[in-house]
Amino acid sequence: MDAVRRSTCGWIVLGVIAALETGCAPIPLSKASLSAAGGTPAPPRGTVVVELHGGGKNPKILEMPLGESTHVQDAVVHSGALRKFRRVHASVVRATPEGRRHKMDCEFDVSSRRIKAEYDYALMPGDYVIIRKDDTTMFDDMFHSFTGPMQRMASR
Repeated sequence: MDAVRRSTCGWIVLGVIAALETGCAPIPLSKASLSAAGGTPAPPRGTVVVELHGGGKNPKILEMPLGESTHVQDAVVHSGALRKFRRVHASVVRATPEGRRHKMDCEFDVSSRRIKAEYDYALMPGDYVIIRKDDTTMFDDMFHSFTGPMQRMASR
């Protein structure tokens, strides 16, 4: 009788261990799950990271929840960049399915103080938005408008 109890107890212990053990190994973090901030884990689903570079030494990093339709312009407004700066440069860094990072630059229209519609990308979970202060002036714009056609003619 004692041998039967030990055998039954042993089978119960093995059954509990088998039930608790899934047999799955943990999946290591891949490069696709790392953000553009130098290897930190990507934010939870449904958020994007907004990095605001201004006159200071360290950038301001914000986590922004995604809504139904969140675009780059929403990230610029959420970061407060339009209150601080007259002009901005914005870029979106997105992980590709292959694990690489793809940078998409967004043009800012100074007259409307908005990201141009053709560059106002819809944001996806895990995107990394980088916003930088643009130090150019209207004189720089005028200079580029005059030299732009000349540069194209010179390159022919």
